[in-house]
Amino acid sequence: MRELTQEHAALLAAVAQRDVSEGGAAAGATAGATPNPTTHSRSLLEWVLERDEATAFALISTAVRGMGWPDDSAFRFSLLCRSLVPLARASPALARYVGGEVLPAALSSLSSEALALHQVEILGLIRDVLLAELPGGGGEAAWRVMASLPGGGGGLAAWRADFAALGSEKAQRDAIKKLLVASLGQGSLAALADWRPPPPGA
Repeated sequence: MRELTQEHAALLAAVAQRDVSEGGAAAGATAGATPNPTTHSRSLLEWVLERDEATAFALISTAVRGMGWPDDSAFRFSLLCRSLVPLARASPALARYVGGEVLPAALSSLSSEALALHQVEILGLIRDVLLAELPGGGGEAAWRVMASLPGGGGGLAAWRADFAALGSEKAQRDAIKKLLVASLGQGSLAALADWRPPPPGA
């Protein structure tokens, strides 16, 4: 199972990272050629999103579901999901998906013992989503997800302001973890396994 997870995650990472911009490394440039610094870098995933959104979402959904696999390599899917956040700023549909489905999948994955050593990567994804101010209702969807946590409604507005003002990514990751543990009231993130987020669009 681990090898299958690693291979699939590697494939998705290649889609997210492969540069297909004109003059980019994967756009047919000759060996040793220097990419044009004035060219906008564009990944294969961004290219597919522009031309066939349904196919792109099919690829993305496997990464979102992959974060829930009981495999210690599943954290690799959070890396692809993190690459969606900047792309979502230009796509309302993707923004709503990131806020309403990627975020709850990331939160739920924190309950997995298999991913206990990779919480930094997953908390980094959650941090990016919460800070992104996603358009098209994506930001609202993300904060509805946070408000649906046990005890998440109380004091969330004040926490949100304090969170945004923190000066480092590490401090923001730590703040998210403390909020989750306090909301669950059990001193552990394992209780997220029993949490159910609101349906997308609710």
